[in-house]
Amino acid sequence: MLFFDDAEENVRAARAVGWRAERIDPAGDTARQMTGALAEHDVAV
Repeated sequence: MLFFDDAEENVRAARAVGWRAERIDPAGDTARQMTGALAEHDVAV
């Protein structure tokens, strides 16, 4: 599971239960942020 959210509190909660989670800034290039996070987590796209 790799969870994406724009709220830091949700990302912290997800990590607290063992999920891999990344905060995405909705004001930025969300697709690029998610693609980068996928690569960092070794998820092939």
